[in-house]
Amino acid sequence: MPSTTAQNDAMREFFDRRHPGYLENLPHWRFLDACYRGGRDWFYENIFRYFKEGEKEFDKRVERAYRFNHTREVVELVQKYLFKGEITRNTADAPDVVTQFWQKAMRGGASIDQLMRLVSVNNSTGGRVAIVVDNNFQGEVEVAEGVTRPVSIAEAKEQNFRIYAYTVPVKDILDFAYDEDGDGELLWVKLREVVRDDKDPFYSSGELVERVRLWTRTGWGTLSGDGDRRDDDLQWRPHAGQEGRAGRLRLSRARLRAGLFRRPHDQRESISRHRPDR
Repeated sequence: MPSTTAQNDAMREFFDRRHPGYLENLPHWRFLDACYRGGRDWFYENIFRYFKEGEKEFDKRVERAYRFNHTREVVELVQKYLFKGEITRNTADAPDVVTQFWQKAMRGGASIDQLMRLVSVNNSTGGRVAIVVDNNFQGEVEVAEGVTRPVSIAEAKEQNFRIYAYTVPVKDILDFAYDEDGDGELLWVKLREVVRDDKDPFYSSGELVERVRLWTRTGWGTLSGDGDRRDDDLQWRPHAGQEGRAGRLRLSRARLRAGLFRRPHDQRESISRHRPDR
């Protein structure tokens, strides 16, 4: 059994580790996102100082600078034409669980049309986006401390069980691996989430906390720490996979696969088969 220090070191290494292509492409992703969002901060990052220009002259020039956000205009124009026509789905032959998902595809209640618009915008701005499909089904209930049993059919119906999906920007896909010797599908993927401590209106801190979520074929778990990210503050919360859900990692990919961390013009090479540094 590894010592506590060794476990903390392993958790810290896992928390900080990135895919080899991640750091290479991160500045490009940030540039794409900044161009789409616009704002005054864009000028300080993308207007270059003349060789003999002083600090005051440069600041004045940045203050005078103007940029019409053609990036956002082009993206929104593409979305307008993509979704101009009426979207038809075979609701007559689709199972109830599928039609229910179409009506409320996201946890907030957004429909499948709204979800796919969001996917399309993220693809246009970042070049890549992942779609995670999950559900809120609780397969077991605790009957005593440390003792659980499977839920009954009646209890399952009372849970208001439904399937939902959410998008993950490419800059939050931190690491992943494929089964290169088997079926070629994902073995695991590590995603970043930023959550706010706001559950209690009086006693929550309201601070943003970064955590990572690891999805595997047999379960999932989260690793989080405080803003200082000290080793002893990292907390790992594993969750075993439910029967019928293990075996294949269901991470839908919109323009993802071998070219996850490639720029559109770098189609000749692929780094997805590189193993992460440990």
